[in-house]
Amino acid sequence: MKQMLVADLAERCRRLKPIEPSTYVSWQKAVAPIKDLKVSDVCLDTTLDYRMSQLKPWGPLAQSTLKCRLWSLQAIWNVAKEAQYVEDNPWVGSGKQYKKDRRRYGQKNFNDYLAFHEDPMFLGYWYHGMRLGELAGLLPEEIHTDADIPYFDLKHNSVRKLKNDASIRQLPIHHLFMPYVHLLKTDDKWLGKTWSNKLAKKMGHGAHALRHNFITRMRRAGVEYSLAMAIVGHTPMGETASYGDIYMDDINNELQKLR
Repeated sequence: MKQMLVADLAERCRRLKPIEPSTYVSWQKAVAPIKDLKVSDVCLDTTLDYRMSQLKPWGPLAQSTLKCRLWSLQAIWNVAKEAQYVEDNPWVGSGKQYKKDRRRYGQKNFNDYLAFHEDPMFLGYWYHGMRLGELAGLLPEEIHTDADIPYFDLKHNSVRKLKNDASIRQLPIHHLFMPYVHLLKTDDKWLGKTWSNKLAKKMGHGAHALRHNFITRMRRAGVEYSLAMAIVGHTPMGETASYGDIYMDDINNELQKLR
């Protein structure tokens, strides 16, 4: 194990703890500058050298990218430590001083998307605020239109994994979307990326902007906070927000406020 290279360690950790393809791409980018180093040679000085060599002196986006790379390295070493490949994780806390860039999207209304008014992917995002892979990765058996409250059963499946436990949810189908449900092309999360690129060429932004737009619209419509978090699959903040039960009809009543 002493002669193992960092690139080999990342591959071993990937096999020990299966990750999403997008996460694997992030791991590869993070490992690239040190892939030929021996794992036994990686220490605190390595993390300092990594930061000095990779951080560019222009703009917050460079800091944001470096922060994500350091998170990836920390994650690899966490798995390696659990597997007893390494004793310590020198990457812990190495990115805390850097800021993560939060992109701001200009708010648009429905008529700004005139070219997409009959597009089921667009309407799915517009009325439900799902993540890119959630809508495109639905399986037909996860779309329940015959229930008292029609809903999407969002969970891990053979097409994709959801982001976290909070993402696992039953999301009512907006009544204005019901005529388009059967037109959805599902089972393929990569279709979502293709569609997002199509949106970006036409509108100047990808699908994630629609999620930001959706959350702004929920605020303006007065959607109750814990129900808003349940709709978009976020973990509510604060002790009180985690108390009590959330019912489907309450979520549905709030979701139907959106137009």
